[in-house]
Order: sequence, then structure tokens, then C-alpha cells
Amino acid sequence: MGRSTQWKFLLEGWEKRSVWGWDDDEFVQSYWADLYSNENSDDEPDGKFRGGEPPKWSLDWSALYNEILNFTNADPDHLEQVMTDSMR
Repeated sequence: MGRSTQWKFLLEGWEKRSVWGWDDDEFVQSYWADLYSNENSDDEPDGKFRGGEPPKWSLDWSALYNEILNFTNADPDHLEQVMTDSMR
């Protein structure tokens, strides 16, 4: 049985419904994120970040951080702090 962990994504403008996390099972070992801008009321996230191709796809923390950084245009130090704080 795999393990999945999910955290709130607390970056201003994205904090209402956005989440990110870690999946670890026989098929997936990867960080992931579903980002919804605070103005988004749709079921689909504005940004959905996953790893590559199955059966063993992976997105490490730094790759996810860079994807989110490019997508949100956040301050790099602030984004790192937000992601680190959310895991506490």
C-alpha cells in the first residue's frame, strides 16, 4: 500500500484551494501540485503539475518548485519559504 501526503499551498493569491504533496507507491514516487488561483471557481486547476511517464514517473522537490516558480512568477525566496512552512 502506498503513502500519499498533501499540504495546503499558502502562496498569496493561490491559498484558497491549492494543494501540493508527495505520492509514494509502486507506480508513483513524485511530488505534485494542483494550483487554483483564488478567482478560479472551476473544478479544474489553473496549473496541474505531475511527473513524466508511467510506470515510474517522478517529479522531485526542486523540479516542482521550479515549475511553480515559473507558473506563478512568485519571488523565489518567498515561494521556498511558503512551501517549507506548509510542511510543518
